Parts: sequence; C-alpha cells; structure tokens
Amino acid sequence: MISEDDRQPNTYHLSLIMNDQPDIATILSELREQIKERQARLAVDDPNDPHALNLAELKRSVEAVNDTWFVSAHLPVTWDKRIVGRLGAYSKRAVRVLLRWYINPIVEQQNRYNSAVARTLVEMTAYHERLTREWQALEERVARAEERVTTGGMVLDHEDHEG
Repeated sequence: MISEDDRQPNTYHLSLIMNDQPDIATILSELREQIKERQARLAVDDPNDPHALNLAELKRSVEAVNDTWFVSAHLPVTWDKRIVGRLGAYSKRAVRVLLRWYINPIVEQQNRYNSAVARTLVEMTAYHERLTREWQALEERVARAEERVTTGGMVLDHEDHEG
C-alpha cells in the first residue's frame, strides 16, 4: 500500500519538472530517509521478540496451514471392547447418519473458510517475498549511488532515476 508520504513528489521529481540538473546529494539523502522510515515501520530488531519471524519460519507456518486446512466430518468410528465397544460404535454411526444433514454444511463452510485463509496466507507470503527483494534492490541502488558520490562520479544511470 502506498502511504500519503510516498505520493508526495520528492526533490528529484521536482527538479525534473523544473528542468534543473538533479542534485545527487539531495536525492541520496531523501532515499536514505525513506529507507530509514520504512525500516523503522517494518523492522523487528530483537531476535528474542516473539514477533521477529524470519521468512523461512513464515513459509513453514504457511505450509503447515496448507497441510491441515481440510476438516473431515467422517472420521472413522472405532472400538476397543468387544461387545460394548461394538454397540457404542454402531450407536455413534447411527447418530452420525441422523445428524449428517446438520453437520455437513457446517464442515463445508469451515473448509471454505480454511481454504480462503490458506490462499490468503500464500499470497501474503509471496507479496512479502517480493517486497523483500525490492527492498534489497533499493538498498543496493543506494549503496551504488553513495559509492559514486564518494568517488566523485556525480552521474546517475537511467535505472537509478526510475521508481
């Protein structure tokens, strides 16, 4: 989601509008500030914090949800004792058949919900991975730009201008 601050034109965009030469130092400082703000919003630095999940743990959790989302209303009825157990099992089966009209729609509704949640988690994980890759690419761009500024090369490549 794009925040209100992300929609505001930065100095680089304003300099392009005014047909001025972009100021590299200003662009870099703005990029650094935006990265710091986003890192502050998204980062959980303490590894002991229960909210600090890495991507591998998130994927394992999503896989566990995908493996267990389906609920069955038809679990087998078993017995341990010879005669009493068998009578109990037959009575449980009879009750299950009589209540099937009531239980099956609830189980189907729960399965639809579980399926939607599992799909959403998969999509959110993919989105998180994409944001992580974009974040890493932005950090690399900033590092390259900082290197150019510190070495005296004040020319930006075309890819460093695009947002």
